[in-house]
Amino acid sequence: MSQIVVTSEHLRSVSNSITTALEQARAIASQYLGEHENIMNAAWAGGGAGASMNTSMQIEHDLAQANEAGMRLSSGLSTAADLMDQHEADAAQTFNGFSGNLSGS
Repeated sequence: MSQIVVTSEHLRSVSNSITTALEQARAIASQYLGEHENIMNAAWAGGGAGASMNTSMQIEHDLAQANEAGMRLSSGLSTAADLMDQHEADAAQTFNGFSGNLSGS
């Protein structure tokens, strides 16, 4: 059975990738929604335009929720990486203290 090894560096890399992807998605969505609104205001009227605007507002809401969840995930991965590093530092310090006591230092 193979093992999966996840390092704190890997967690930070994934966290940064998630954050970057979310920022790009937010920028694309904002651009699309802004252009959509401009087109609707300039060219369309009536029920179709209203339904289209309602759909775009729902998309914006859903994207905001997905973005919030993704940012929580990214933050959690970063926190986990920090905790891993701290645990490693604590373990090394404990081991060094233990081995120093064995050698009579």
